[in-house]
Amino acid sequence: IPDNLDEKIQQVINYVTDEEKSKEVDEEVKLGPGNLKDQARFDRQEQLLIRLLEALFYSVSIEEVREEAEVLIKGICEHYVLLFFGRTMVDAHKFNCKFSVN
Repeated sequence: IPDNLDEKIQQVINYVTDEEKSKEVDEEVKLGPGNLKDQARFDRQEQLLIRLLEALFYSVSIEEVREEAEVLIKGICEHYVLLFFGRTMVDAHKFNCKFSVN
């Protein structure tokens, strides 16, 4: 866990709860399952990611690269945790936002 994890989490919270940025993002980006252009390409990329992660986890068993693999795994895990946390904060903010026609 990085020393500045509290700062990173606070940055995400501040960004998500900023109403002006939220309005800008809502107007500019509309993400959803309909935005996926090429399902076959996405599936191939997902399978490649899974194979790469399996190879990375296997590499921990190799003494020569164990330390580097562990550092990389920790970094990837931190990245996914922060992504999930950010998405959760956005969803919670949207759920708790007051409805306004304006």
